[in-house]
Amino acid sequence: MVEGLLCLAAQMAYCEYYFHLRCGMPTDRLRNPGGIRFGSSEIYDVLDKCFPNDSLVDAVAVGQKIDGGADERVVLFVKLPPGQTLSDDFEQKIRVEIRTRKSPRHVPARVSV
Repeated sequence: MVEGLLCLAAQMAYCEYYFHLRCGMPTDRLRNPGGIRFGSSEIYDVLDKCFPNDSLVDAVAVGQKIDGGADERVVLFVKLPPGQTLSDDFEQKIRVEIRTRKSPRHVPARVSV
């Protein structure tokens, strides 16, 4: 069990390093798009409640600095079940659920696979 947790911690550290270094996108921290502060977990809560594992396997929300670092936008990466693609309809459903259950500021600027 501890070995598995250490492996998971190492993977998370690598992802944090990769996204921050390569893309300037810190993972799983407070987001601040347009001056509205919220945690990525608020988006994950909506996804967990509204999209079962047969439609959405996993997701990660990251913040990307824009306007020379003066602001930030949220980018949501989703992992879909094998053989499925991210349709415009499914992307819209994700956006609508987040907007309805949280706020317009919580809606990611981009959704990607």
